[in-house]
This record gives sequence, structure tokens and C-alpha cells, in this order.
Amino acid sequence: MRTATFLAAALMVGEAWAMPPYVNELVLPVARTAAAVPANGIPKVARGQYLGLSCTNIEQMASDSILVVLYLAMNEPPAGMKGVLATDQTITPGTIHVRVPDMAELVGHTVYVRVYYLESGNQRTCDAGNIRII
Repeated sequence: MRTATFLAAALMVGEAWAMPPYVNELVLPVARTAAAVPANGIPKVARGQYLGLSCTNIEQMASDSILVVLYLAMNEPPAGMKGVLATDQTITPGTIHVRVPDMAELVGHTVYVRVYYLESGNQRTCDAGNIRII
């Protein structure tokens, strides 16, 4: 019995380690009915949390040809920057996963998320919407 319990626990831990870090991410753009969207329509995201950005044909791009920029939203108080580049990224079919930069300057600010990439030699943008950094 002990062996079976130990084996089951080891398998559960192994599965947890095998899960990608973005398994509990917020996916943008979000549907207005999504539970993650508060009444004001702007989802809240913690520093260091992953975002999944759904963009057309993104999986066909090389990771180094994709830029994800978080710009301060209009009417936001100055934070010493206009925007910040998200560099920790992974691509899966139809989605690019990025980590929200762990910058204290972003806390309490609403940012607009935009993805830039090249498709067939043409620059494309994917507007993911606003998030509030908590």
C-alpha cells in the first residue's frame, strides 16, 4: 500500500514538473464574458505572470522575429517609460506566451499589449488589449 501511495505521489509531482510555466496564464484578447475580466473590462495580471496572446499565424514565425511590447495606456500617470519589451516568450500553435516583466514601476498601471511580427516579409501587428499590472 505504501509503495502504491508513494508511486502515485511521485507521478503527480512528475506531472507538475512537466507542465509548461504558462499553464495558468491569462489569454488575450479575452472574451467579455470571461471570468478573468472585472466589471471595468480590464483584466488584472501580476508581475511575472504569463500572458497568452492569440495572433494569426504566430506559430509560423521564428521567436526572434516577434516583439511583444507593453505600452502605458492613455491617461496613465508617467512611470519613467513609454513601454517595455517582454522578452521571456514561447510560441505554441496560434499563441505566443510571454511573461509580464517583473518591474515595480509597472505596478498599478494599465498597459496596452501589442505584438509585432513579420509575415511573408510584411510587418503585422496583433493588438491584445489592456491589462492592469498588480
